[in-house]
Parts: sequence; C-alpha cells; structure tokens
Amino acid sequence: MNRLNVRSRPGRPSRTGRRTAGGGGGGGGFSPSSIDDLSLWLDASDASTIAATGSAVDTWTDKSPTGTVFEDYGTAPQTGVRSINGLNAMNFNANGAFRPTTAVRINNASNGTWTIFAVVVVDAFQGRGIVDQDNGSNRIAQYLNTQNGTAPKSVGSVSFATNGDIKHDNGPAFATTTPVIVHSLRETATIEAFLNGTGDGALVPTASNRTASDTNLRIGSGWGGSGSDNFYLDGLIGEIAGYARALDAEEVTAVLEHLAAKWGITLPS
Repeated sequence: MNRLNVRSRPGRPSRTGRRTAGGGGGGGGFSPSSIDDLSLWLDASDASTIAATGSAVDTWTDKSPTGTVFEDYGTAPQTGVRSINGLNAMNFNANGAFRPTTAVRINNASNGTWTIFAVVVVDAFQGRGIVDQDNGSNRIAQYLNTQNGTAPKSVGSVSFATNGDIKHDNGPAFATTTPVIVHSLRETATIEAFLNGTGDGALVPTASNRTASDTNLRIGSGWGGSGSDNFYLDGLIGEIAGYARALDAEEVTAVLEHLAAKWGITLPS
C-alpha cells in the first residue's frame, strides 16, 4: 500500500530520520495528513481549531480523521500570546493541560505501535509531559526529561508493578526557550526517542503488553500516579502529529522536514 501520498524524495534516509541531500522542505502540499494512519493532529497555528475566552483556551480540536475535541483542565493553556517562527503556539504554564472529551487512541490497537512528533519549546526544566496515554498499567508517552537537560524521554509499554519503564534519559543536550522537534517511534519490539531527527538508540521494552487503552490521554501533562495528573509542561506546543503505526524512514523524514520548514527549525545535515 502506498502510505505516503507525496513521494518526491530521491533517497531513503536512515532510521534516525535525518534530512538527506535532495530532501524537500515543508512545501509541495505535504501535511501530516498526507501519510496514512494519522490518529492525532493538533496544530496551534490553525485558529479554526481553537476556541478561547480571551487568551484562555476552552477547546482544541484534532485535525486527524478522529476529530477529537480536547478541553482544558487546570489553568487553561493560552493562545495568541506567544509564537514559534511567527506562528501561534499553545502556551502552557506548568499548571494546566488538555484532555479529550471522548475516548481516543493514538497507538495501534492490535500491536501497540506508534509514531508521535511534537514541535515544542521548554521554558523550565523538570520532566515535563507532552503527550501521555495510559490505563494505569501500561502507557505510551512522550516527554522532555528536563531534569538533566537532555531530551527526549520516551516511555512505552510500562508495567508499574515491575517498574518496567522504557526511558531515554541520555539524549542530546538542548537549551530552554529553543524550538525543537521531538518524536518517538514504537515498533513491535523496540522503542526509540529522537531530538531534531537524532536518536539515542532503540531499546527493547521489558513489559509484554505493548498496547495502551483509549482513555486518559493528556496533552501537556503526564500521568502522576493513581490516575492523577502531573508533570505539567512549562513551555509551548506548536504542533503534534501522531500515527497508529511505526512510520518507515522515508515517512519520518517527510514529516520532520515539513515541521522543520514550517516552524523554522534546523535539522542536522
């Protein structure tokens, strides 16, 4: 099946998703929806997807085929107050985030695979959550592990009973207030986290259950234990694109190049 509808790149990059010679940018009509199995697409630059009272956001609507509406909780994230590359970005103040109004699943229901991209800026370090979905016993998540100034951390197939977190704590260093693209790729047997297309090595999950439920999805926070919310993001989210499968290398590159061109982020050559 031709899963990538825009296939103009002459070479196949490595799994790291780094840009290759001759690769295109964000043009050519490409968008996250150009690739099949899009399960989550939140775009802060699209004002039509945001409902707000003043700058306080009430709802943020998913542009993927699921069309999920996310509502604020805690201190409402803000719109229209900050930007990335001249585009509106969602501002999180470490006290609030978004939850879906209806149950939605990001990952593949049968094998637990996924690919999640996020354009983010972190204002303050402390293990801030970007995307988190769990049912209390197994979990898919994408974090910035900012306690040691490295990124990103990706958690997959967690078994809290056996402390089976799959964590990437030794990613490339980056600075606060700097826009970056983080993504994680979960295949059937491995998971890897990336910063601006550079990975820190695939790890093998220790837990056997590689799926997460379609409940408890959070944007801008993480699971804090016993179903509570914690690890609120202090910073910005420009865009999130999630897929219910592991994308191949060409697809990863297409999304990375599109997001980098749109949000003004330089990828490694």
